[in-house]
Amino acid sequence: KVSCLRKVYPTASVVILLDTFQGCFKDNRRYFAGLYLALRLLLFIAYILPLFLQFLVQQILYVAYILLLAILRPYKEKYLNYLDVCIFVNLALINIFTWFTTNQVLSEETLNVQICIVIESILVFLPMVYFVTYLLWYITKRYHEGTKMKLKELYRLARERFQRGTKTQDNRLEYPNTAPYLPVDDILILQKM
Repeated sequence: KVSCLRKVYPTASVVILLDTFQGCFKDNRRYFAGLYLALRLLLFIAYILPLFLQFLVQQILYVAYILLLAILRPYKEKYLNYLDVCIFVNLALINIFTWFTTNQVLSEETLNVQICIVIESILVFLPMVYFVTYLLWYITKRYHEGTKMKLKELYRLARERFQRGTKTQDNRLEYPNTAPYLPVDDILILQKM
């Protein structure tokens, strides 16, 4: 019996691999990683259907998945739920405008085709704009955190130097009246950090 169960339950090394795909989901919603693969397979199979049915099946799949995401909220992080819903709403809108453009071209009515193509292009590049904006925000945030840490270290060194004071020729401690400063050797130590 035990050897039979071993084939069903993953080993420790496989669990680590599965956690990379399922770690962002709540424990009772880890099956959503498999739902993505099922959705991708169903969308791929939809290309076999005639053109009108293809767009209809794709739209139904997108709307069903949006409802699943909105109702079940499978992610541990709240913003991931919102982000995933936004991505699938974006895909559904692209599908609608593509369907409309295809119908206009097939019926040889080129009245609103240019407008739909512009809207589709904006919707296609929207996730990329979000990603670049997030990446720039993240880089600047990390840079400012590093700068803040260096400034805190500079301030700490200056405060220590100020508290120690300097000895004059007659062995008295003399504290400067001005703001603490760092000698060149302390600045060079901080630049190496």
